[in-house]
This record gives sequence, structure tokens and C-alpha cells, in this order.
Amino acid sequence: MCRLVAAMVWFVRIGFLGAGKVTIQQSAEEIPAQGYGLWKARLAMIAVFVTPLMIAWAEFGGDAPKSVRTYRLLLTVGVMIVMGVLVVLKQHLSGPGITKPFALSRQSLDETCRLKRRLGEQRAFAAVA
Repeated sequence: MCRLVAAMVWFVRIGFLGAGKVTIQQSAEEIPAQGYGLWKARLAMIAVFVTPLMIAWAEFGGDAPKSVRTYRLLLTVGVMIVMGVLVVLKQHLSGPGITKPFALSRQSLDETCRLKRRLGEQRAFAAVA
């Protein structure tokens, strides 16, 4: 029981580490400067992937009474639902911020193609003249 509570506290701690440190209005250049942001996302992903293992442990691990196993199971499934809702909420709130770098990359690629085409035309014109 103590291990399950400790794991839940650890998951909650990960969320509080990043609370208020990232705003949605940050530019694409500011985000890579925060190297620890990637690790927080990875830890959160690990937390999401570990919860099914916790369900298996809650159901099949140990010789705990049926009521304790049921409590563990319901608690773990509840945490999975809460984490899923938080992921959906995060994606909803940061949607425009996620697609901005892709749009900038596409704009840069289009501009490079235009410049390449223009350079080819100028070389062809210079060869004719």
C-alpha cells in the first residue's frame, strides 16, 4: 500500500515541478532553451505507461484481501483517467503553439524553393545573354 501511495505522490510531484513555468505565448526559440522541459514530458509519459503495470500489480500482486485489491484497482484506473484528461487538456491549450514551428518551417521551405527557382532563372538568363 505504501508503494502505491509513494508512486502516486511521485506522479503528482512531476506535475507540480512544471506548474507555472511554461506559458503558451512563448516563441519557438524560447522552448528549446529549456532542456528540462523535455525530461518532464518524458517522465509524464513514463507515468502514463507505468499505470497499467500498477493495475496488474494491484490485481495479481501479493496476497492482499479482495477489498484492498479492489481499492488499488479503482485508484489506479482513476489516476489513469485523470492523467488522460490532463493530456487532452494540455493538447487543447497548447494546440496553436505546437503547430507554429511547423508553419514557420513550411514558410522557410517555400521561400527557399522560390529563391532557388529565381536563381535558376537568373542563371539561364545570364547564359542566354
